Amino acid sequence: ALLVGQDAGSEVSGEVSFAEDALTEAVAGKTLTVEAKILSIQTMEAPELTDEVAGELDYEGGVQGMRATVRMRMETTRTENARNQARANLLEAVIGANALDVPNGMIESSLAMLKQELQYQQAMQTGQDPSTITFDPSQLADLRARAEFAAKSSLILEFVGKKESVEVVEADLDQKMNELAEQQGQNLELIKGYFNTQERLDDLRARLLEEKTLDWL
Repeated sequence: ALLVGQDAGSEVSGEVSFAEDALTEAVAGKTLTVEAKILSIQTMEAPELTDEVAGELDYEGGVQGMRATVRMRMETTRTENARNQARANLLEAVIGANALDVPNGMIESSLAMLKQELQYQQAMQTGQDPSTITFDPSQLADLRARAEFAAKSSLILEFVGKKESVEVVEADLDQKMNELAEQQGQNLELIKGYFNTQERLDDLRARLLEEKTLDWL
């Protein structure tokens, strides 16, 4: 509110109240006197959608091609979201019908994998070193609950996968890496580079095996 209605070049001062969840902890929840100078005022305007603009955005086929591509991506996302929700509902039903105790070591292993995956995702978005990304107590409690659910799911899916001879082949791994590259807007070689250790490759293979078993269910 302090800056609303001011012109470029204006210098203003006044009290500003910062929210409790402000990103800068030093000012969170405080009311402080702030001085500011407006260097410039800018606005974003969407250009008229033309074949030239579509080409500049790397869409083939002009405006029609761009609209078709965007529509296809939206439909793919919607289908995948519905598929993932169906998988989650299925697992909840199966776990509810088959109560089992999970070794604590398995939960800890699942928690470590979940934390590592989230750290990697944030690192890809922010450029941070994954090892520097931490979680607060509330986030850790949520992650532990998810890890226990994942551990129970893993035991059940492992049993079903073996019984029904579900397997993961190299083509499945290649397809998954392509999907990850597209979803995260990253170069395929970068994604492959992340899975350059046998441990990470085995983790990916295990996740794919669970996905294929879920699809069978």
